[in-house]
Amino acid sequence: MLRMTLFGRYGEHVILSVSEGPLLSTGQRCLGLMLLVLLAGCNGSARMPQFLHLRGVRPLSDQVRAAIRVVNDGGKVAVSEALVIELKLANVSEKDAAILNDLAPGWSVVIEIAGADGRYVRSISPALPPVKLPSGSHYVALPPRGFVGAQYLVRPTDPMWKLSTGRYIVRVVYRNKHALCPASPLFTIDDIERIGDKSVVRVLTGMIVSNAVEFEVVKD
Repeated sequence: MLRMTLFGRYGEHVILSVSEGPLLSTGQRCLGLMLLVLLAGCNGSARMPQFLHLRGVRPLSDQVRAAIRVVNDGGKVAVSEALVIELKLANVSEKDAAILNDLAPGWSVVIEIAGADGRYVRSISPALPPVKLPSGSHYVALPPRGFVGAQYLVRPTDPMWKLSTGRYIVRVVYRNKHALCPASPLFTIDDIERIGDKSVVRVLTGMIVSNAVEFEVVKD
């Protein structure tokens, strides 16, 4: 038996089909269409879902790769505990890569989780990117093979996730549409206007998508 689960909205796009949707082009809107297809065997047991493939978007995808892992032993987390997801953004090119170092869940970082039972949830993210970078934004210059990372806690009982016992997959999407970032998080708008071009740094725009990792929520 084949079961397809359609999810309402993702980013700015309505999910309607299994075909690959429009992806982020530099400086434009994103994310693409998403559909999870779940297969059930003759015995009715559901297999793990698969995220629809999203291609990386240049120029970010040319130089940087995103990878995640689940830190919890055996990829298992009790209902009352927290899943620990580790994200690493690595420069895989032979030249320096300056990226926006905004790794908190929001518009730049989206955590997606899908379950074998058809459930799909993601971290809270505005439908549209911010018109301007928030104050305190900063960048990081990654040398070849350099990386930056972050860890995220996903609590099954959190109202945002509401994960019951069962098997899931998770992945992270990182994106940026702002080509310029303040050279210092301490710079004010007045500083930028007064200093001019030397007050900002050009950073990579585009989108990258991590690998998908399985985990399981178990009873306490």
